[in-house]
Amino acid sequence: MLRLVYGRASNFKYIVQALAKVSDEGYLIFSEEGLKAWLMSPDKVSMAIVDVPPHSFEELSVEEPLGVTVKVDELNRIIRRAAANDSLTIELDSEGESLIITLTDKKTGISRTFNLPLVSMKAEEPRELRLEPTTKLEMDPEDLKTLLQDAKIIGDTITFESQEDAVKFKVSGEGKEYEWELKPGDPLLSLEIEEPSTASYSRSSLEIAVQPATIAESVKLEYSTNYPLQISFNLPGGEKMIIYVAPILE
Repeated sequence: MLRLVYGRASNFKYIVQALAKVSDEGYLIFSEEGLKAWLMSPDKVSMAIVDVPPHSFEELSVEEPLGVTVKVDELNRIIRRAAANDSLTIELDSEGESLIITLTDKKTGISRTFNLPLVSMKAEEPRELRLEPTTKLEMDPEDLKTLLQDAKIIGDTITFESQEDAVKFKVSGEGKEYEWELKPGDPLLSLEIEEPSTASYSRSSLEIAVQPATIAESVKLEYSTNYPLQISFNLPGGEKMIIYVAPILE
């Protein structure tokens, strides 16, 4: 038996929208520890991991751990239909061939049910990366969105530079330049620099973070020179999401 009831379907929508920007297919792992989802982009530039713990669900019934592969773009089309008052229920059909996804208006009790065929009744284990970042910064999600919107005007490569007590974001292209220096309290929430670090990342890859940033309480960015960037979100229901982005090496 598999049955999960998540009370904030509209919040889950932002998580799935981000996953759909990474790859068309992804893995879902259901267990007594909750739901874990992960996927990697076909070009291996980005990877996303989502961990939804048991206390985030209103109901969680999993007889035994189950891993499945799904079409994330199809899941996204379904979850996008969630309204502000909807709860989300996920069940496995009796034949074990599809996930039954139900959106229920908590005020009216009206339900809508969708069938999501499985690609496979198996899933790979998450490939979490072990990094040793030399710069860690925490920022308001709106500031991250501002950075990406500003950068879009100039170019598609954002260079992160940390030195002493500040981080600079730089973008250049076609004779245009952009620079934003951030310090603790102006406007960073926190900053730790073990050693000066410089790395460049694709703006379009970083835009995966826009959707979860919409509901996140804070965003943490961790990196070191020419190493992958780790973007971590703490979400309102206790969910955690991590996005890894490979650096651009010149």
